[in-house]
Amino acid sequence: MLPLLLLALAAGDRESVRAAVESLIAAGNRRDYQAAANAYSEDAVLIPPNAPEIRGRAAILAHYRRVFERDQPRLWVEPEETLVAGDFAVETGRTKGFLWHLGSSADSRKIDDRYVMILRKTDGAWRISRRIWNSQPLADAGPVWVR
Repeated sequence: MLPLLLLALAAGDRESVRAAVESLIAAGNRRDYQAAANAYSEDAVLIPPNAPEIRGRAAILAHYRRVFERDQPRLWVEPEETLVAGDFAVETGRTKGFLWHLGSSADSRKIDDRYVMILRKTDGAWRISRRIWNSQPLADAGPVWVR
């Protein structure tokens, strides 16, 4: 009986983790920088590609404010794996869609990223503690040359 209960609890936590990730994406698509920042823990670290890390919810809020002032995301996630162990979870997957630059469509771009998020459950809520992603080369981008 106990193993079945533990499996049911883990499944419920996986769904809650998925909902936390989806709420971040939905906030981004609404350009709601406050809701996006609230998806993160106070001590979160955001590690964007080819940029300095962003530490703490206040800095993450400022980051999203700058991004949403110039861009309109239209994104979705395709989770690949969600692992839960107690009050910690790791999710990997892909973020896909478009980032429309509000000033010039020439600066808009297609998004096809891979991500890893570490989430922590605090006071009953799952929040992102660490997030890192990298851009995937597009299938039609041609060969990549390495020196």
